[in-house]
Amino acid sequence: MKLNITCIVNTGYRKRSLQEFEKLLYDTSYVDAYKNENSIAKASVEKVWQHFFKHNQWIFGYGLDYRFQSILQDEVNLNTADLDGKNTVNGDFLLADNKFTTFVEIKRPDMQLFHGNRNRADCWKLSSDLYDAHSQILEHKASGQIKLQMDITN
Repeated sequence: MKLNITCIVNTGYRKRSLQEFEKLLYDTSYVDAYKNENSIAKASVEKVWQHFFKHNQWIFGYGLDYRFQSILQDEVNLNTADLDGKNTVNGDFLLADNKFTTFVEIKRPDMQLFHGNRNRADCWKLSSDLYDAHSQILEHKASGQIKLQMDITN
């Protein structure tokens, strides 16, 4: 692969994006500044992260064996709501390429991943937050597959 001006521009953009990512992780005052700069109406910190990732889709490919996928839909509704419209769960992103779809559920960086003690196998115990996130992804996957099958048959 030849190095060209596009590679240089992309590298510069990604470097700035990673610096912004670091500020969002560690500087709580920057989260509010980012929200204001980008006119993010909802107060949730998760909305800030969704906005950041929507504008930096290239990051997702690095955790997927460099399969660069694009966002098909953000805040994708994957399950069916109750009759009163409650209990709907939205995934943060649905990504795809020509072979794969990926459900993305963003969790805040301050989410506890492990308990402070180890289990009997001397392994770290997973936190209830991490179990909940995993369960949420499994539900998204199952509901998404059902929804896709229903769309195909209709």
